[in-house]
Amino acid sequence: MKRLVTIAAGFVGSLVAILVLPLMILNMLGGLISAIWLLVLGEWKPVALGSVTFLFSGPALGMALIPSVIFAMRPAEQCERSGNQVGVLIFGFVGFAYTFALFSVWCMAVMLCAVRISSGSTLLPLLLWSYGVALSPILWLAKKDQEGGRNEFSAIGVLVFSVAYILTAGSILFGNPLGKPAPLFGAVVLLGVLLMAVLGYIEHRSERGLPD
Repeated sequence: MKRLVTIAAGFVGSLVAILVLPLMILNMLGGLISAIWLLVLGEWKPVALGSVTFLFSGPALGMALIPSVIFAMRPAEQCERSGNQVGVLIFGFVGFAYTFALFSVWCMAVMLCAVRISSGSTLLPLLLWSYGVALSPILWLAKKDQEGGRNEFSAIGVLVFSVAYILTAGSILFGNPLGKPAPLFGAVVLLGVLLMAVLGYIEHRSERGLPD
């Protein structure tokens, strides 16, 4: 089991190392560049709306996560205290799935709004701007989780949604050759859910010294 943990951790670490720098650059400069670009094109409304959204989307999504805490995370903690390992895994997975489903709906809603109001000359800057609008509350919540020590997998979640958004936006820019955007986004997120579920299961067994 320890060997499996090492291999899995090494794979995730390598993936993060490859993607973290370009994603950091995109997160830092993408919003500023796209906002200036849109203002030059006279598209001030999406910039204003996105700026307001930056302020309220994080707390709003945090409120929407309350059912996950009540019906998944707390039951998982109770199962942990009672020694019910199956319950821990089941409720933990339900919590992950709910969180990822909520964030997926949020990201796709932002992306589709950007596409709907775009024209040929504004599609690229609007998609770039929408990336920042969609990911900013997820980044904010992940930072709060890490500061509170509640979720060591939050960074992986941010990575999953960043990659899903970029790939889906890219498919739209290039004529969406892989099909409609929602299935593509969902497929990437599903892979992320499965990855986190496997890593969580491995870590859970390893921490308790359970046999392979």
